[in-house]
Amino acid sequence: MKDRTVEKNTKKRKKATMADVAAAVGVSKTTISRYLHGDYEFMSEETRKKIQTVVEELNYRPNRAAQSLKSDRSNCIGFTIADIGNPFSSLLIKGVQAECRKRGCQLLIADADNNKDQEMKNIETFMNEQTDGIIINSVGNNADFIRKTSKMEESKPMILLDRSYDNVLCDSVVNDNKAVAEQMLEELQSQGWNYVVFVSESTIGISTRSIRESAVKEYILRKDTLDGEILILDDQEKLDIMAKLAEIMSHHDKTCFFANNDEVLRKVISYLYHMQQEIGKDVGICAFADEKWAKYSGPGITCIEQHPFVMGESAAKLLFNRIDHKGEKEIVHQEIKADICRYESTKLR
Repeated sequence: MKDRTVEKNTKKRKKATMADVAAAVGVSKTTISRYLHGDYEFMSEETRKKIQTVVEELNYRPNRAAQSLKSDRSNCIGFTIADIGNPFSSLLIKGVQAECRKRGCQLLIADADNNKDQEMKNIETFMNEQTDGIIINSVGNNADFIRKTSKMEESKPMILLDRSYDNVLCDSVVNDNKAVAEQMLEELQSQGWNYVVFVSESTIGISTRSIRESAVKEYILRKDTLDGEILILDDQEKLDIMAKLAEIMSHHDKTCFFANNDEVLRKVISYLYHMQQEIGKDVGICAFADEKWAKYSGPGITCIEQHPFVMGESAAKLLFNRIDHKGEKEIVHQEIKADICRYESTKLR
């Protein structure tokens, strides 16, 4: 005789439908549909949480293909990122992904690999495929293409992330780069450093770098008690760069290096280590960098925490708002406040 209990437990479970979810929550199927499409207007937080709980309990999986046929949305957004291997980039992605998950939206990621042509291909692909909008973390030197694309009649909503360009018809999310760079310089000056070297890769065509470079130049020109220079790291050999650093320090006894990002910071720390320079005593160093890493480097590196997760999250929110309200024409330029995290590397001893 068959065991009826086993037979019952092994029977295939009926797949939950939208009607099942609506009945369990106590709302209409229209409300469930609006929730799944990320349309939360006139929907209370309590209702949203209840729907999400029931969706998870019933293991409900909406038919995205069917949904896209019934509406003009695909519930997918594209994200082309300059360099997916960069730790800063991975946090931008996590921020965007977090907001997409709240909305039940799929995120498609394309790595431009720091290549301008690949970035253009990524954008064109997302424009032609079933995506509702695009987030662009540009490799730089691509403003003309992005500007032209943003002005096309058939263009989809686009958001620039950690970049901004003039005359581009799309929203952007950046840090308050100029303000926080000036704040850092003021603190360095007050701590006794009298020569600041801003160290970066090429700043041409990359708005984030060029804004920081300009902020340093302008600040130094305004101050009689602080001097400095810009040092661009290109394809120079390591020994040549170390020779340049040694030359700078030989002429200025209170020199502080100001690195543009995590990667530049790692290089400068390595060079100073090989030159047997004690950070905080012989030389100072600070950077736009991830505090989680910087505070454990050397004596602890004073850094500007840019909150890339929040930046990514904010970019996704702006994009969804633009998708929901396509008629709005006012361009939004959002600045995320960066914070200075102070450690021993800039405490002149």
